[in-house]
Amino acid sequence: MEEESLLRDTWESEARTLEVVHRRDSHAFSPMINLARDFLVTTADSFEDGTPLVQRSWVVGGSISLLAIVATVGMLIVHGVRSSDTSLPPVVELEESSGGGRVTIVSSGSSRSDPFFVDTLSALKGKGTRTMTTMTTTTATTTTIGIYDFDFPWHKEDQSRRAIKKELYRQTYSGHEGMWCVGLNTPGFSAFPRTGRYGNFEGPGFFKIKYFHGMGANCFRMPITWERLQSQIGSEELDPVPGVDTIVDFITKTLGQHIIITPTNGLTHTGRMAMRSDFVSLWGAMSKRWGSNSKVIFELVDSPQGGFEDGKEGYFNFDTMDSKGEVVEFWRQWAQAAINAIRSTKAVNLILVPGLHRSISAEWGGSARWGEALDGMKHHGNTRLASLEDPSANLAYSVRQPLDSNFSGYEPGCGGYPVANMGLYRTILWAKRYKKKLMMTEVGSIPAGDGTDKKCQGKLNAFIHRMNASGVFLGYQALGQGGNLNWYSLHEYGQPCSEDLVDCRSTHCCKNPSSQCYLKNPSWAHCKPSCKPGAIDPTEDKTLQTNWTCTVLDVRERSCSDEDEDCSKTMCCNDPSKQCYRKEKGWAVCRSGCVPGQIWAKDDAANRKPWQCTC
Repeated sequence: MEEESLLRDTWESEARTLEVVHRRDSHAFSPMINLARDFLVTTADSFEDGTPLVQRSWVVGGSISLLAIVATVGMLIVHGVRSSDTSLPPVVELEESSGGGRVTIVSSGSSRSDPFFVDTLSALKGKGTRTMTTMTTTTATTTTIGIYDFDFPWHKEDQSRRAIKKELYRQTYSGHEGMWCVGLNTPGFSAFPRTGRYGNFEGPGFFKIKYFHGMGANCFRMPITWERLQSQIGSEELDPVPGVDTIVDFITKTLGQHIIITPTNGLTHTGRMAMRSDFVSLWGAMSKRWGSNSKVIFELVDSPQGGFEDGKEGYFNFDTMDSKGEVVEFWRQWAQAAINAIRSTKAVNLILVPGLHRSISAEWGGSARWGEALDGMKHHGNTRLASLEDPSANLAYSVRQPLDSNFSGYEPGCGGYPVANMGLYRTILWAKRYKKKLMMTEVGSIPAGDGTDKKCQGKLNAFIHRMNASGVFLGYQALGQGGNLNWYSLHEYGQPCSEDLVDCRSTHCCKNPSSQCYLKNPSWAHCKPSCKPGAIDPTEDKTLQTNWTCTVLDVRERSCSDEDEDCSKTMCCNDPSKQCYRKEKGWAVCRSGCVPGQIWAKDDAANRKPWQCTC
């Protein structure tokens, strides 16, 4: 028999098992075996992380399967077979110690030559027995066949990783519970990355952001290429392109909501592979600029790919199998260094850490195919990242899960839902096991228009509801394309619409579909079915009855400036393809683009002066 079939360390249903299996077709003890396929299942001890240990004994076919769960400290007794008479069944006592353990075999009326013990002990010997006490001690009822001291080779591996294994279970988040950050991606600054810092891109429009806020979004994810955040790689300062600071302030200060800032296009800057020191400098600069704004959330990167590490260009390959855990360990070091840089500035912002394999939820824990053997799992994916440390306990992990067949987020339909749904289940278990929190930074399905849209909407709703019910997600952001925001339950989990007779000045929408949000005066507006301008509302308390203006507050209202209009007061443009650019104090215009220090061709001759191009 092969040793691997006799003694192995495995995980099943979150219980760790040391298994000793006898696989002969016949056995000297066969007449004594109770062939009933009943399971004896009892809860025994637990690991440091609280994972339950299970003691089981049963018979499979015509062979004996003896399973023992080895605790971190203490002894577990496992019964290998059940005798049909009153004699004491064979007992194996396993005691684990640092670097090894001890096996004591006790039986009634048996000897060391019994096939069961011969097979079992040959397996133990093959695994590295250090000493064998070939003694026989007999009492009135039992015979001690032998006491064997041996090395656990799997224990040696665990011992070498003991430090990081203990850190896997560290709690890294102590903030608000539940899904409090719900919204969508706002592409713009990440568009056409190959065109460089001042390439062919437009930032997210204020009108669109306000519209999405009215639709229920209270958290916006803003992907932006590294070079549009920082003109010089490795710099200790940040100099984002025009419009970035304005968008951040509009979302966090004007709307009072959260923004997730995410460097995108991997670990590259203008086509150059970044080094770890560059990455650390970027996040030191980011925290200096926005660390005092608690509404800003830092996502370290959209996906760790590219970069220069271990003497190699493009070291981080998002499809790596990483069987030795070397790639995820290097990424853990990058992430920890960035976390340290952020916290060194006293910033306590929420930090989101993505993983390898594009941080896809279904791939996060290894999907039983990639990653190192760690903590009892043969392929454990991004699990090493669970050992990250945050002194502010404000750290979570960012995962993404488009529902299209290739998980790209660009294909219509929801062909990938079955795999994504099973992957979500595993990822939730991972987060619960390691006491971590997650943010789903991209989720969604694009309508295909082929008759499957209703089913895909239902599957997306179920996916989001499962996330919410799990208790491990802090929120989610819808994909930035698709035009189907009604699929994402934003008002249910994000910024809810207002009930009738409740102030609706902040939501600009009503839960009752037959009502509208009517403005009475600058200090009050509420949802009701109808409104007569200049008249009182007889349903109000008499002490509050004053005339209503009946202005409808709607998320689609035009409250920004038109093209070529002064936008120095509104600070936004009705055309989402335009930006409000400042020429000088007191004058700014909605334009398609602006180059600092240059004169705009549309300026009249009397006002031809260089533009500041800030807003």
